[in-house]
Amino acid sequence: MNIRRTLLAIVLMTLASSAYSQVKLIDSFDSECWKPVFGVSGNCSGTVLKYGIDNDVKIEGEGSFRLDYSFSGCTGSSAGEYVYVQRLFANFRPDLSFHPKHLSLWVKGNPANKGNLRVVLLQGNMAAKGYRRVLKTYQYTDSESVRSDSWTCVEIPYEKFSLLDAQEGTSASPEDPGLDLMNVIGWRIDIVNSDSSASEGNRIYLDKMEQVTSYEPQWNPKARFSSLFIQLNASYAATDWDEVFESAKKLGIDTWIIQFCIGRKAAWTTSYYKDCSLPWITKKLDIIDRMYEAASRCGVKFIMGSSYQSWNTKLLWNPEHYDEVFELNRQVIEDVARNFCSSEAFAGWYIANEFHDGVNFSPNWFEEECNSALAAYLEKTASYMKSFKNVPVCVAPALFRGRPAKLTGELYDRLFARTPSVDILYLQDCAGRGPDMVTSVTVDLPNYFAEIKKACDRNGVTFGVDIESFFRFDLRKQPRRPKTWEELRMQLQMAGNFTDHITNFSWFSFQPGHETWEGYKDYCSSEGL
Repeated sequence: MNIRRTLLAIVLMTLASSAYSQVKLIDSFDSECWKPVFGVSGNCSGTVLKYGIDNDVKIEGEGSFRLDYSFSGCTGSSAGEYVYVQRLFANFRPDLSFHPKHLSLWVKGNPANKGNLRVVLLQGNMAAKGYRRVLKTYQYTDSESVRSDSWTCVEIPYEKFSLLDAQEGTSASPEDPGLDLMNVIGWRIDIVNSDSSASEGNRIYLDKMEQVTSYEPQWNPKARFSSLFIQLNASYAATDWDEVFESAKKLGIDTWIIQFCIGRKAAWTTSYYKDCSLPWITKKLDIIDRMYEAASRCGVKFIMGSSYQSWNTKLLWNPEHYDEVFELNRQVIEDVARNFCSSEAFAGWYIANEFHDGVNFSPNWFEEECNSALAAYLEKTASYMKSFKNVPVCVAPALFRGRPAKLTGELYDRLFARTPSVDILYLQDCAGRGPDMVTSVTVDLPNYFAEIKKACDRNGVTFGVDIESFFRFDLRKQPRRPKTWEELRMQLQMAGNFTDHITNFSWFSFQPGHETWEGYKDYCSSEGL
């Protein structure tokens, strides 16, 4: 049975590296959860567009976009008459500059349709505060797919995009340098009235937009987990930690990262250790106490998290806000140190206040003022932790990919240049947040891992990866589930190309009896790990 499972995994990995893995799904057109905008050209009041999701006509996934449109024959617009659907990227954006080959889009039309298909890439300046301002548009026009009554894959080499329009202050001359794939901030798909005649009853379907790359993914067959990340709650009150730790040690895992020592949100008044002197704590559990007791028998180590607090996203530039967060965290650090620092099992600190590279609010941590304020907080907190016990300090930000990989690396370069007391980065891979459209293990992760690792290496920070062993797609309200072993294996072996500091979040989705755990156990055995 183990041999069959191993062979199946090898076949799946081979298929992934030879075909699917080189492609990044940009849009599945299954729903409007990514907030597309539908419309008609500005000065043509008689143009009509109706749209919806068609779950019966599709190439992949759950559906396709259906566009029903009518042209009025309007000639009063300098931009011409057209209908469109547009999406601007935010978090979990595709970075089209990674080994680019071409863009592909599936289209189904009708021989009676009027108009031409125009695929437009929207270019901005991702290094600027106005990162979602469209500065230039580049187009590719196809005259056949709109009139094909079978699905047609339109493949567009990136060099075939030509300048359509540039806003005032940008170059629109023949010397234009061309499309800058790193600064593509979104796309627009137009159906253009090519002969200025009126027409009704036109319909097309759009599905499966992809970035096709030339990247050949690599896999580290010896990659393994070095630790486990656990988020405590009251359900662990009766856990047999001797049994838990021994089962993990059999797989070579002897380090546990305790995300936070007191509760968060609704559990803010709960501590997970008994001798807690924090004034706002009203409920005290002995979970961590029993973990340390078992550690003395099992020989495991802990990296101790402080307190998890949410940021005021409107104040990320303000040092006083970070001072308030530090003051609360200071009390937790002191109390945790008083209780546990003397133990040999206490092997590291974790700053539980998470940050990330996302852009869904402004200002954000890419901007210099915010980056500087965050760095000052991290350094102050890390050095304070080390004043009680001089062991490595870890952080675990999320990889939201609000900007292209090169600029994300720059964010971390500036941050870590100011935080000499931070020792280890465990980057949340965010591969648990949804399907390939959200995070591609074989396109997004090697791109961003490489750039962020460069920043870590330049600043003496150990680059590590925090693998999400669950799947949960909030935008489609798909509930949390454990990953399959094949899914987790790809994440593990991709991370293993960049680091041997690989932790797993979370114990909820990776424990004895789960497919991921049993698969990993067989993997360790077959690879001699």
